[in-house]
Amino acid sequence: MSLWQRLFNHHQQPKQAVLILGSGRSGTSVMTKCINLMGISLGTDNLLAPSKKINPKGYFENKDVIKIHKSLGSRVRYRPAFKGYYDSPKIKKDRADLTNYLKNFFEDEQYLAIKDPRMNDYIELWQHVLADIDVLPAEIVLLRNPMDVVHSNERAWHRDTTLAMRQWQVRTLLSLRDSDRTHRILVTYEDLFGQTLTTLKRIATQFDLPWTDDEAALQAKIDDFIDPALQKSDSGESLADFEARTDVEPDVKALYLLGRQAAADPDFFASEEFQQKIDEMTDQYLADYGALYRDFNAKINSKTFFVFGEDQAQVDQVNDILRANQVIMAGQLATPATQATLKAFVATEPTKADQSTDSKPDETFKLRTPIDFQEVAGTLTALCEQASQDSTKQATLNHFVSVNYDEILNVKGDQYANSVRN
Repeated sequence: MSLWQRLFNHHQQPKQAVLILGSGRSGTSVMTKCINLMGISLGTDNLLAPSKKINPKGYFENKDVIKIHKSLGSRVRYRPAFKGYYDSPKIKKDRADLTNYLKNFFEDEQYLAIKDPRMNDYIELWQHVLADIDVLPAEIVLLRNPMDVVHSNERAWHRDTTLAMRQWQVRTLLSLRDSDRTHRILVTYEDLFGQTLTTLKRIATQFDLPWTDDEAALQAKIDDFIDPALQKSDSGESLADFEARTDVEPDVKALYLLGRQAAADPDFFASEEFQQKIDEMTDQYLADYGALYRDFNAKINSKTFFVFGEDQAQVDQVNDILRANQVIMAGQLATPATQATLKAFVATEPTKADQSTDSKPDETFKLRTPIDFQEVAGTLTALCEQASQDSTKQATLNHFVSVNYDEILNVKGDQYANSVRN
């Protein structure tokens, strides 16, 4: 029966999952909706709700898939994931859930488009699962000027610029390293917004996706959807101007320029030379910065200070106090003197014992539903006070946050939940 099905299906149009990859704030939402306008399903009507201030047109992210990705993230807490994670018993249930979801969808459908920034962290898992159910991947990698991505993150979520840049690097590296060289295309932010219809037709042609007979009607839908006024962080900076910048770290600049070269030259993008350079950049990133942790991690024994205010003299005064107490300022991290100090510290500082974990059952910390946010504030305040006076109480605070984070996220959204978590 299996042989007969393969022989029969050889003459059928292959089923395909269109994976929209690349760093968030790079046009991935616009690309996903445009693929949807071509007639490709997003897999569900249960999509992540639009955000009035951040993404009013919508994210177009499948909440069923997001749930699986979040479960994966609770088990694989850092990026890149460990080698061979997709076959690990640790994620067996998540892999089964993803397999079942896709298998059920493709029983009646030919094409599926999926976008979730977390998917960049699990590209290899997706590829293995799709192979298991005989569905081809069609991987679209988006690339945008990293400074514009950072500014967009800062404007939308007030995200720390260093963290935003590291996230751009990680997800750009992973999307270029792990995507399938025989089933991928690299699209720049400029081409997506400047030549939308041409870019979509190029994608459809390369992957043999459905294409309309009425391009004018599709263009009208695109024009109705894309609002140039929402591109608030688009600097319009030329590639030459970006290359001439002196305020961009060399590894960031090299990665973006290599990506732009690959976007302009598909043969280079498919070459062993490109893949080798991306592998080297990924290895160097890990050597320089280490893995990027997904969420707050209790084993990281460090503090971050954010200094705000309109009175620059007062801000400078606080910064002077921090420096006097040997706190490293963000702008000094890349200097040779700071690097030497950090290396000496790592070499001489004794390893501290891992922080204790709280053994109480989750039910002890579970908030009542519907959530009473006065209760959240009161409980958090009490736990923080206890942790500040007794370091062994930190585990209790961590346990409370980890148990209730998802519920808070569902009710209040990313910004509120992240502030509680962080």
